[in-house]
Amino acid sequence: MSTDRARAAGWKAVAEVRALQSRAAEMAAIRAGNARGEAARTHERSEAALDEAHDGWAGAVEGFVFDPGLAGHWLALVGRRRAAEQDAGEALNEAGRALAAKSAARHAAEARAEVAVARHGEAEARAARRRDEARLATVEDRAARRGAPR
Repeated sequence: MSTDRARAAGWKAVAEVRALQSRAAEMAAIRAGNARGEAARTHERSEAALDEAHDGWAGAVEGFVFDPGLAGHWLALVGRRRAAEQDAGEALNEAGRALAAKSAARHAAEARAEVAVARHGEAEARAARRRDEARLATVEDRAARRGAPR
């Protein structure tokens, strides 16, 4: 009987650890989601800056007086902003992949926690059943001793 109790206590401890791991995975997924959101905002700002640089370059080229130096300045700015936008896009994609990985890890941790809780419940039920069987056997033994001829 004590083995069943020990097994149930062990599964309870495993379930508690798994629940903590699940919570930690959930928090990591939340952080990854926040990082992806920040990456998305950075990407949007980079796209807006690139659009602004395109507008400035177009204005320099279409102006009344064409100035090659000013057009070159805007063209260089467009190149830098395009590179920044591409970097932000790559960071956004990486953040999306990290979020997917953290979410998958979270779901796996939740599943492991649920299994541990179920096994703990099974072990508790098995221990209770064995305790009941032992009590019944004790009662039957007492009854048999009382009813036995002397």
